[in-house]
Amino acid sequence: MKTKNKNWGTKFIVLVVIYFLIGIGKFDFVFAEDKSLSSIICATYFTYIGCPNCASVDPVVLIEWPKKYPNLVIIEYMWRGGDWRDPNSQFFGEFASVYKIHSAVPQIVFNKDNIRLGRLNVPKAEDDIKSLSSNPCPLINKNVFWENLNLNELKAKPKIWANGRILIKLNKNEWLFQWNGESPPETTKKEKFSQKELKELLFTENLSEKLKNKIFHIAKPQKAKFSGVAFPGSGVIPYAEFENAIKIKITEKPAESKISYQAVKKKQTVEEIEIPIFGKIKTAKFSLPALTILLGIVDGLTNPCGFFVIFFLLSALISLAGARKKMILVGGVFIFFFALYYFLFMALLLNIFILGRKIALLTTVAGGICIFAGLLNVKDYFFFQKGISLSLSKGKKLKFEERVK
Repeated sequence: MKTKNKNWGTKFIVLVVIYFLIGIGKFDFVFAEDKSLSSIICATYFTYIGCPNCASVDPVVLIEWPKKYPNLVIIEYMWRGGDWRDPNSQFFGEFASVYKIHSAVPQIVFNKDNIRLGRLNVPKAEDDIKSLSSNPCPLINKNVFWENLNLNELKAKPKIWANGRILIKLNKNEWLFQWNGESPPETTKKEKFSQKELKELLFTENLSEKLKNKIFHIAKPQKAKFSGVAFPGSGVIPYAEFENAIKIKITEKPAESKISYQAVKKKQTVEEIEIPIFGKIKTAKFSLPALTILLGIVDGLTNPCGFFVIFFLLSALISLAGARKKMILVGGVFIFFFALYYFLFMALLLNIFILGRKIALLTTVAGGICIFAGLLNVKDYFFFQKGISLSLSKGKKLKFEERVK
């Protein structure tokens, strides 16, 4: 009988391990699939000609970073200082109102919670770029991944910088594409560019192949001015120059993206989190298992509840015969169900956040419940077990201890 029980126990442990490994495989698949949705980090940058602080920052953001980070896209809005009739200036006013930000430049926006303002802070955005695997483009009324972006939704007249190349919006469906290197090829000019094909020009390694049989018009390259153009002789870079330029008219309807709307909604940006003992950490620097172990250690060190329960159970077994085996059994069962409880609780919260999208409201409700429970405990300190209480009475506590034993 003992052998059968032992074999059953071994089989159970093996099944649990197999299930756990399969679970890891499934999670890896989900995360790998999610990562493939987008590899582009997109940000919106505001600056104007005549801004002395912008003069030193513009070349870094618009020339240096796009060359240094091949998956970075910067949507730039520039205007001449004091010209409030400029479409870009008016758009910035609308954007600042919606995002509730200061109408000041230079300013780079990744999302409503990640905004860098000023000559000293904007360069620090490079740390954000390093920590992000992708980031949707922050538009005035929503965030959209680059692959899903409808260029017609970009208001005013932005410039799009990426990979040492630039797209300049001329009007609703016409763009100026500029780059350095190989000249535009001779083409039969049969097909219009789709939005997807136009965006691909910023990243493709074989431009000649992408331009083949496409309709475009060779143009004279424009200087992409920076704020420093207003300060001649100051030593700052006044503009960016390109060797080649073509005018492109795109089709009215954007090509349908392969990334579904539901999939895009699931994608989250990587953030910096602050945890006790370890301080601020950037999640992108940790693998999922390493981050799980780290958070588990922090929870174990800062959560007294688990320690109280396990010590209570073990102390009840010390005086019994065969305590060592029973301790191992009790400890194993405790750890298994404690982990299972955490998993189910976190899965529940995750689904609530995904479905509700009202994280601030949910955290407020949760905080209110915690404060209420804390006040009850404070009340018990002065008026023990009078009125509403979360504590067990002495009689019930003794019965509970007997049942545990």
